[in-house]
Amino acid sequence: MEKVLLDSCCKAGGCSVGYKRAAEELGINLRIVGIDIEPQPNYPYEFIQGDCIEFLRKHGKEFDYHHASFPCQEYSRTKSLHTNTFPDILEVGRQELHNTGRPYVIENVLGAPMKNCIILEGPMFGLKVIRKRKFESNRLILQPGKGYKAGSIGGKNSTRAGFNGYYITSGHQMGTLQEWQQAIGIDWMTKPEIAEAIPPAYTHWIGLQFFSV
Repeated sequence: MEKVLLDSCCKAGGCSVGYKRAAEELGINLRIVGIDIEPQPNYPYEFIQGDCIEFLRKHGKEFDYHHASFPCQEYSRTKSLHTNTFPDILEVGRQELHNTGRPYVIENVLGAPMKNCIILEGPMFGLKVIRKRKFESNRLILQPGKGYKAGSIGGKNSTRAGFNGYYITSGHQMGTLQEWQQAIGIDWMTKPEIAEAIPPAYTHWIGLQFFSV
């Protein structure tokens, strides 16, 4: 039987690919649909351009699973660098996901007001990028060990390969497109897309638990 996951605010599909890999590993026939307010020409699955909150209200119950990466600029540490005003849709989005009655995962930055969340970062999965993110779910999901020594990133040892071998993969940081792709575990995105992407390894880890309940 086919199951369908909606990835809201999907961008170029880092989270979607992780869920797809987890489903394949578990032998689940999973169809993934992504929705984003902006065009996403490199999104690897079915794509809808539109408002994710409006779509959730109308069609949320039609899906078996939900993932959402609601806009996070309001909670980002780089908020002071932005001149635009960004909508805060996290609370509204959480309520709409709850209203579907379906299992869901919400991803956001460290500063976001998440509930009962875990924190994932690249070194947990052998990646050369940090990218700490919170994940909240209405199902139990567990967090892996760190896999590296705390405080080992940054300082005076920054090189072309990032800080102590970890790439930043954002803004104007050093490194080629291929180096960024290898660091984050993504091979289909451009640099600007990688700068906003979640490593598929994160949702692969979550999906193995999420789909097993």
